[in-house]
Order: sequence, then structure tokens, then C-alpha cells
Amino acid sequence: MRHFLSTLDWSRPELQELLDTARALRERPIQPLMQNRSVALLFFNPSMRTRTSFTVGAQQLGAMALVLEPGKGAWPIAFDDGVEMLGEEEEHVREVARVLSRYVDLICVRAFPKFKNWDEDRQDRVVQAFAQHATVPVINMETITHPCQELALMMALQDRLGTTDGKKFVL
Repeated sequence: MRHFLSTLDWSRPELQELLDTARALRERPIQPLMQNRSVALLFFNPSMRTRTSFTVGAQQLGAMALVLEPGKGAWPIAFDDGVEMLGEEEEHVREVARVLSRYVDLICVRAFPKFKNWDEDRQDRVVQAFAQHATVPVINMETITHPCQELALMMALQDRLGTTDGKKFVL
């Protein structure tokens, strides 16, 4: 089992292999690669493009996508250990991640930082907590980093420029 939380956790050859696979899927997007599988898409923040692309992508690969919005259509989740849940939170990430892992084959999380405390924000506590407690792979759909978007940008650069070896880019 391997999570996709940051491109920094993957080697350059591994990332290139992901890009090559994505390029092949772009040519033939309907594939049974995830037939009879299920994917939980957790959105702690609003989303249109990411929600659409992950939902359609799961369907094109043969999986069923279950969209969950903690605090809206699902209970709010607590993340601090030892916290007394006296507020809105009804469940702890420990239990949520473990239970979801029994029902789905993949958990995808989108949770923006609150932009109030950089030391806290850069810990990426939400996606890290899911990765720690889940027993299935976790994908970061966008938190303090946006690894899927990073791959999309690199694919666009490679499509446009060919090799990117030895080139410097400013985004």
C-alpha cells in the first residue's frame, strides 16, 4: 500500500511512470482498471473541478465514487488526540479512516489549510491523519500541496516542450 500525499515522496522515475500512465489513459480513458472497486472522495472544502475530475475518473476506470462532505452530508470529524468531543464533531479521524478502509479501496482527501497559523497549516494534519489511520491508500486531492495538479502541470509542460530535463520553470 502506498499513499500519494506529495510528489516529494516519489522518485522522479516513479512520477514519470505515473505521467506515462496518465498519458495513455488520456488516449483511452475508459478502462476496467478499478472494476468493482470503490473510492471515497472526502471534501472538507467546496470543489467543482477536482470533484468532477475525480468522480468521472473513478467511473471511467470502473470504480464507484462515494462523495462525502464532513460537516455537511456527513458528521464533522475531530483530529486532535485526547479531545473531548463536546462541539460539533461526532467522530474521530481514527475511527473514520478505519471504517472507510473496510468499505472502500481508496480514500481521497481535499482539505485546505485554515491560513491562520503557518506552523499548523504546513503539517497538513487532515490528510496526514487519514494516511496514518487508513489501511487503504490515501490520495491528496489538494491540501497545503496539490500533487495531482503538479503532475498535470508537468504533463502539460512535457506535451508542449518534450523533455524537461535541464530546464528551469517558475510557476
